[in-house]
Amino acid sequence: MLEEKDLTYQRMEDIQIYKIIELKNYDVLIPFICWQCGSCCREYTPQIPSQNLPRIAQLLNKTIEEIKKKHEDAYIREPQGDCTFLNEGKCSIYMMRPEPCRIYPLFSDFGAAGVNCRGHKEFYRIVDSFFFRRRYAAMHDPKYFKRKIKRIPFSQIENVLKIVHRADVSDAAIKLFLELNNIQQNNTS
Repeated sequence: MLEEKDLTYQRMEDIQIYKIIELKNYDVLIPFICWQCGSCCREYTPQIPSQNLPRIAQLLNKTIEEIKKKHEDAYIREPQGDCTFLNEGKCSIYMMRPEPCRIYPLFSDFGAAGVNCRGHKEFYRIVDSFFFRRRYAAMHDPKYFKRKIKRIPFSQIENVLKIVHRADVSDAAIKLFLELNNIQQNNTS
């Protein structure tokens, strides 16, 4: 499992995605952290684009034909079993996982769909904290957000941080929240 200390050593776009909460006077970016627990890889096999197969084969030290055959057999199987790339509870191709895996569960059509996902739970605890008792709040996918993000004003940082802390999330989620929203640590004391 991913350790919180490891988050500083990886590129943010490799480990998290985010959504935007539009409030009346500013926007808040809410991160999603994949804790690499393997829960979403159970009973789910994503489609793998054929152009990814050579890199995957090289990573796993197998032939393209071996990867393709094993993956195609798992993908057409009903009911779905665990992903063919799940190895000892971890994704063996995590850093080059396909788009369906990168966006799951936050941007998939079926959300967490009963998956016991720590990242999904943390994400929605923060979201729920921001929507609680708000007259106006809307959540957006950054890909479709058309206007420039209105950053959190300095005068509101303390209130925003109270909301995030109230959500009772990991230190890593708070750290990524601060980074994503350009809030400096010295502003948070």
